[in-house]
Amino acid sequence: MEYSALYKYYDLLMKDYPYEKTAAFVSERLKTLGGSASHPLKGFEFACGTGKMTLALAEAGCRMTASDVSGDMLNAAAEKAKNAGQKIIFLNADVNKPTLLGKYDFAACFTDGFNYVESLSRMERLFGMIYGALREGGLLIFDMSTAYKARNILSERLYFDDGEELSFFWRNSKYSDKSRKIRMNLTFFEKKDGVYVRSDEENAQYFYENGEIAEILKKSGFKAEFFDEKLNAVKGGFKRNFERLVVAARKEN
Repeated sequence: MEYSALYKYYDLLMKDYPYEKTAAFVSERLKTLGGSASHPLKGFEFACGTGKMTLALAEAGCRMTASDVSGDMLNAAAEKAKNAGQKIIFLNADVNKPTLLGKYDFAACFTDGFNYVESLSRMERLFGMIYGALREGGLLIFDMSTAYKARNILSERLYFDDGEELSFFWRNSKYSDKSRKIRMNLTFFEKKDGVYVRSDEENAQYFYENGEIAEILKKSGFKAEFFDEKLNAVKGGFKRNFERLVVAARKEN
């Protein structure tokens, strides 16, 4: 879904996301791919938002291409890259209708971007396409909010933040195991010239069982490692409840 208002407040809403810790986690795994200053790793990021992780990877020496469904998000990301002196290719694309041309050393998706994939069949097509676009031994690294989080933390919740320059309400619908979906309604009040201006946004996220994601990755040809939101390894199945699934999956020969 394309955002009309959220892009202006995205970085504020995502302020609790562990960008630095995630970037360090990714960098450690990219070391196994053998990039160098003369032969930088080529990476593709889905649902890049305002490009914070994209820029971090570019500054770490990767040649980045990134996509998002929102043109406004991409404009904000491109402005960040320009200000940092980084050359990054930005593409307007939906994770539900992906196109990935050429070969890449790694693909990535952060801040729950794959939670916008609307069905398991679409997820399977996405992973299959990524597998085909990666070089042998290439990596797919991503995170997703879990179905546990949807049921127990996000479902029917109201979040509110009252700031001096910006206040917002975030209201979630009830999670349904049948639809796998939560609708999210956001209302922003931004202070401009002493007057609060209202803007509204609605989008939906989809949630899948960890075992379903693991099965699709395996079916697509990946050998995957799984971690929780604290980046602790998840082994021996997915009986333990956690809020975010972090995946590092390698394309096997």
